[in-house]
Amino acid sequence: MVPVLDTIWTVLQTSNLILAAASSDQKWSDLYNGNPPISRGAAIPLYAVFAALGAAGMYYGYTRTSECRDAKEEAAGRATQPLPNGVAPGTWPPPGGAPAPAPVAPPPAAEPAPAAP
Repeated sequence: MVPVLDTIWTVLQTSNLILAAASSDQKWSDLYNGNPPISRGAAIPLYAVFAALGAAGMYYGYTRTSECRDAKEEAAGRATQPLPNGVAPGTWPPPGGAPAPAPVAPPPAAEPAPAAP
């Protein structure tokens, strides 16, 4: 989900960069009714930095999620492979007709501590 947010951020900042770069100083001022929050000269490098940070976040996020997805697929594949002794991995509940597991023996009773004299 987070790489998608990085993508949206990058698209918005790239759009701001294009708008600022394609505008004249007068048009930039007119876009904000004569009172822009920052000058066009300051906005262009600021939007370029924001777009670059978003692109780096996108790269990192999509790379990591891809690695995670691959690791999950590999783990799922290993879970279906037979064990070294040729026995298939266990499932729960056991398939029909399988013998019930043997009951577990209770732990031995603890010996009482000797009484203090």
